[in-house]
Amino acid sequence: MTTLYIIIQNIFNCIKKFVSMYNIYSGFFKEQRDKYFKNVLNKHFKKIPLILDIGCGQGDFLTQAKNLNLNACGIDDKDHWVEHCTKRGLKVTQGSIYQIPFDDHSMDGIFIQSVIEHVDPVKAMHEITRGLKKDGIIAISCPTPEKHFWDDPTHVRPHTIKSLSVLMEMFDIDVIYKNYVFAELLGIKITWNGLFKWLNLFPARIGSNVIVIGRKMDK
Repeated sequence: MTTLYIIIQNIFNCIKKFVSMYNIYSGFFKEQRDKYFKNVLNKHFKKIPLILDIGCGQGDFLTQAKNLNLNACGIDDKDHWVEHCTKRGLKVTQGSIYQIPFDDHSMDGIFIQSVIEHVDPVKAMHEITRGLKKDGIIAISCPTPEKHFWDDPTHVRPHTIKSLSVLMEMFDIDVIYKNYVFAELLGIKITWNGLFKWLNLFPARIGSNVIVIGRKMDK
């Protein structure tokens, strides 16, 4: 009986340590993600009159925009996220990257985080550019083809800095900035497209993401 008690106690202690480590990692990740959102907003969206966050989820980007006194709203196709964000005092409505519930050329800036890898990128860009004003800013951030990418069965295709840049250029969007998210957090700029091969050294949700920002050309 004593031996069984010791085994159970050891298992319980291991679980407690795991939960503690997970909470530390989760807290670190959220802190870094919030810092990243703040950096992007300060560098690229500070003078944008109206920012749309497509696939806003729980509203972390919108919260950072609100903290910076920026005018931002979001859309999401999940009812529970719309309700969650509304309760947090954020401006969020039902919508998707394929059906943006706004008039043509009405958005000054668009931010898309971890969405483009779940959809048909060309079809999505047709709708995105419909809603974006001339000279409007668009920022797309998503995972690269690191080893865990295909563990998510909802992923359609991975992207690199190069593929996102080409996608924007197909729709007359001039690429004005590109970087890896971990480099963004460190305050440095890296654009080497082959770097994703080495990103398994970093936590997947931070190290393996890229961001590409463009401006819709006046044509």
